[in-house]
Amino acid sequence: MKGERRREGVGRRCAVVALAGLLGLAGGGARSAAAQEGSSAVGFDPSQPQLYVVATSHLDTQWRWTIRQTIEAYLPATLEENFALLEAYPEYCFNFEGSFRYRLMREYYPRAYGRLRDYIRGGRWRVAGSWVDAVDTNLPSPESLVRHALYGNGFFRREFGVRSRDVFLPDCFGFGFALPSIAAHCGLTGFSTQKLSWGSAVGTPFEIGLWEGVDGSCLVAALNPGAYVADLSGDQSRDSLWVARVEQQRARSGLPIAFRYFGTGDTGGGPTEASVAWLQRSIREGSGPLRVRCVASDQLARDLTAGLDAEGEDAGVTLPLGLRAELLPPKTREAEAPDAPRDVRGRLERLPRYRGEMLMTDHGAGCYTSQAAMKRWNRRNECLADAAERAAACAAWMRGLRYPRETLQAAWERFLWHQFHDDLTGTSIPEAYVYSWNDELLSLNQFAGVLADGVAAIAQQLETDVLGEPLIVYNPLSIPREDLVHARVRFPDHPPAAVRVYGPDGVEVPSQVTGVTDDALDLIF
Repeated sequence: MKGERRREGVGRRCAVVALAGLLGLAGGGARSAAAQEGSSAVGFDPSQPQLYVVATSHLDTQWRWTIRQTIEAYLPATLEENFALLEAYPEYCFNFEGSFRYRLMREYYPRAYGRLRDYIRGGRWRVAGSWVDAVDTNLPSPESLVRHALYGNGFFRREFGVRSRDVFLPDCFGFGFALPSIAAHCGLTGFSTQKLSWGSAVGTPFEIGLWEGVDGSCLVAALNPGAYVADLSGDQSRDSLWVARVEQQRARSGLPIAFRYFGTGDTGGGPTEASVAWLQRSIREGSGPLRVRCVASDQLARDLTAGLDAEGEDAGVTLPLGLRAELLPPKTREAEAPDAPRDVRGRLERLPRYRGEMLMTDHGAGCYTSQAAMKRWNRRNECLADAAERAAACAAWMRGLRYPRETLQAAWERFLWHQFHDDLTGTSIPEAYVYSWNDELLSLNQFAGVLADGVAAIAQQLETDVLGEPLIVYNPLSIPREDLVHARVRFPDHPPAAVRVYGPDGVEVPSQVTGVTDDALDLIF
């Protein structure tokens, strides 16, 4: 169920085995792109009642349709309808997430993409969400979510000179406890969703506050922004619902602010013109107590954290570090004073804080046992990608092979977008999975090729002067392990009836021949 839509080894008599375990590689941080145009805290007054309005067009990359329909109909509609609104209403700015969608725009609609660049440069069209796509957060591994930020914001920085600072998931099937920690360690500071109103197991912990992850890192979170499929009607500066919410937030945290969505879904496009007209009138002529701002989805987090999230330097590139635990002390008391402190740390300490997961009681819950093949191939890609990259990095370090950066990134991105919340989860139509399975298998083949090349390059430089013939076993984990090894050992002549297998310490290990062909033995040890 969705929101309403307006549109629709070799040996002879014996084999001596050399077990080579390759240790894990230390991970590196992703360089961050510059801040989005117009996304500084200029004009933010913590004592002035403000309504943050986020215009968006939710697009399900696959759901009741396939990626082909998204490319042919929904993406061009999103471009054209929002271009028209941007031209007609100077106060309007639009948010759209997913670097994968921007890649499709660049490939299929290059002329419109050039125009899109101009709107982004002018701060009118905002890249949102930081990730490759708006993915499920429960099935993907932490490494996958880190890669989403690395490749998503990396694309935004290279293409447009901007970066997003939030996790923007209006529609998703629940959110795990680790997400704030993962996001903060990727330099992100904001999070928003409207999904908790669809049946959260923990209710809605707060309207605006800090969501704390497993290591104490936090995100500035807006958890009740209203539906993304919503119209604006009337002067938003005096809308009774949002005036009341601003006052409730002031009473709880000292900050008179509120955060709301409006727009369309799930097939892209743009908000209604009447909504945008009311938005502009509210900004320019609002007669109520609220200052209305049409903003980027990460603007609230930027305003509330300006000056707090520390920055580091990597080869001259500024790296925002996010609301890491060491930057923000634990909350010890609820806010009582009505006046918001102007000090940023003080403001954040007064925000309500929630520590834990936010899962759904019914909506989407059953999807986690559907489309088992999709889930299996996703996990195999995650594991094989890790093994392939470690082998490739070691091979490059040993100067045996050029590091295949482009191949690895292409393989990662090809299956990452299929972690979209209606794809990997199993809620799309059967036709969609023809595309999904194809991409999963292509990535598996690419990772397998990188792995084979990397291990072969390393093997050529190992000391393998042993009695018999060496068989090299690759352990991609960063810890020693004991496990069954399955190997097919080829022989220049007919294979022997039996072999013995020895570890690197010269001690024989248990082994068993499981199959014989004209030129090979299958064995386990």
